[in-house]
Parts: sequence; C-alpha cells; structure tokens
Amino acid sequence: MKQEQISVIVPVYNVEKYVDKCLLSIKKQTYDNLQIIVIDDASTDKSGDIVDTYVGDSRFHIIHLKQNGGLSHARNVGLSCVSADYITFVDSDDYIDLNHIERLYESMKNGNSLISISGYIFENENGDILYEKIPKGSNMCIMHDEAIELLCYNYIESYAWNKLFQRTCFEDVLFPENIKFEDIIVMYRIFKKAERVSFTGATGYHYLMRSDSTIHSKQTYVYSFKASYLRWCEVNSDNSISEIQRSNLLRGVLKSCANSAYYAIYVSKNNEKSDDMMQIKKFWKDHKVEIKDLSKKFYLKVLFPNLYSWAIKLKGKLWH
Repeated sequence: MKQEQISVIVPVYNVEKYVDKCLLSIKKQTYDNLQIIVIDDASTDKSGDIVDTYVGDSRFHIIHLKQNGGLSHARNVGLSCVSADYITFVDSDDYIDLNHIERLYESMKNGNSLISISGYIFENENGDILYEKIPKGSNMCIMHDEAIELLCYNYIESYAWNKLFQRTCFEDVLFPENIKFEDIIVMYRIFKKAERVSFTGATGYHYLMRSDSTIHSKQTYVYSFKASYLRWCEVNSDNSISEIQRSNLLRGVLKSCANSAYYAIYVSKNNEKSDDMMQIKKFWKDHKVEIKDLSKKFYLKVLFPNLYSWAIKLKGKLWH
C-alpha cells in the first residue's frame, strides 16, 4: 500500500551548528513519503548554504526569505506550501528519532484521530538528558473535551513540534506573528477542531537546550504570561462551550498565567514598574479571588513571591 504524504515544516534561522543534524534526521525517516519544506528566514550565518546541500533530494523544498520575519511567519510560509494531508513541525536546532514520524502516523491511524502526540527529551549540547516527558500509553486515544481540558491545564503542552496534525486542523488557522509563545495561542484553536487525540507512547523528539538559551529570563516569563492571557481571553469569549466547561477551562489557563507571572515577578524582584509588569500585577489584582481559590499555596506564590521563596528556602534548611 502506498504511503500517504506528510509535510514537514522546518523554519531555519542562524543555526549553522545544528541544522545539518536536524535535516539529516528527517531525511533518514523510516516513513519516507515526505514533503520537507525548509524555510531559511534570512539567516546571516551559513545556515542557508547548509540547507541548500539537500536540494538533490526531491522531497526537499528550500525557500530563502529575503527578510527575517520570525518563527510564526516562517511557519505560515511553510503552511502555504503544504501539499500533503498531514503536517508536522521540526525546529531546526532539534532532531527526531528515525521512526518518529512513522510512530505519529500509526498512532493517528490506529486512534482515528486528527492529532497525534509524541513524548520528547530535553537535552543539552553534549547530548545529556535534562528532562524526559513520557506520553500516555501507546496508541491511547482521548476525546475532544478531555483533550481541550488537558491542554488548558498544560498536561498536554502547546508545543507544535511534537505533534502530527491532519491538514484540516489548520483550515482558517495561522500562527500569530510578532508575538512570542505563539503555540500557546494557536493550539486552543487547533484542538477545538479535533474530535479525537492520540499518543504514540514514545519519546521521539529531541529538543535542544542551547547554552545561550534565555528560557529562564524575566522577558521569557513575560512573553509566556502574555500568550497565556490571550488564551484566557479566547476561552472566556468562546460562545461554543457551556458555562460549566468555560469555568473549568479558565481555571486551568489561570494557573498557567499564574506560573508565568510568578516567575516574571520573582526574577524582577517584584519592584519593576514597566508596562508589562504593571499589566501582570493588575491582572492578579482583578482576579485575586479566583487565584486564591486555586490553592493557598498558589495564592501565596503569585501575590507574595518573595515571601513564598523565603518560605521554600526556610523549609529546605529545616529539612537538612
């Protein structure tokens, strides 16, 4: 039986140290009927030259943008070129197991789902495993309402890169441009289209934690809060769900907002007066009743981050 084609979208920007390993892992996939769309987002290093070495493989479609537009723009350019009925994403400093795409496809077919999800491994540049997320059981499948709830409570992360989507999930959906953590915003819209979501039961995606990563910077947490807040607004205005479901989903998104806000406030030592920080603090003032209802621990963590941090340190000293 002939394999159905899968489109793989790979945005590239200044990753000359990593992009060859990434593309090679895609080229060698056990599932070989691929349309591999590589978007060089106006790289200023040798990334563009490296991706051009793959033009001899007819499955590769190389696009060089004249101006850097950011990750979302590059992904949207890729989406405009898709010819397959299935879509997956790989970031150009990461790589995937050789049977990663095959597992995602089999999970989708076995579960009759519109989205299939793989586990992943966070690793450093030496290949050391920093964190491993093992997904639900092999070929386990869940229904729409449970999937949406798990997404809003962040038990299913909003990453685009560890999933396979049926193309219909992206009808009238694009990644929002000029905003960070775009996956958080777009994934709610995509999951709303999926009646069933399945899991591979394998950790096939390798996410590189680069030495120059800013993942724990204050600005990263501010971006995360903004994206989570936009999801909160979208759920709050979603007229297609019941009030009971809306209340439950908002509670989950609120918890994600709280996490990001706590770390933004903590890293900035709770004394910054920027517009971003004032927006975060105003949100918590407006929603302090709901935050307090999450748990006493969470309430303390968000509204009094320095006190919470002191209490955690004191607890550690007492235990030792």
